[in-house]
Amino acid sequence: MAATMLQSGTRVRLLAPDPTLTLRNDLGTIVGPDQYLEYYVVRLDQPALLRHGDGDTEEVVEIVEDLDNLEVIQSGVGKDMSGWKSSPASKELHPLD
Repeated sequence: MAATMLQSGTRVRLLAPDPTLTLRNDLGTIVGPDQYLEYYVVRLDQPALLRHGDGDTEEVVEIVEDLDNLEVIQSGVGKDMSGWKSSPASKELHPLD
């Protein structure tokens, strides 16, 4: 089991994705540990393209990664904020009406 445990919801960046994976974005969110508690299931911010050995490809939204291949990032980095607006006076974000 990994010495450091990442909590569900933790924002991460993939440091060195598998060569069979083409990322559109290297950011994602921890879903939780895999069934063996040695890796983490990561929900990607944008689907990635996975190339199989037979040449077929598929889009994937979740992948399994080792802790050593993940960098914890600040909350809010890389999130899609298209449905939000900022309030200049308070510098807060509010959902669009």
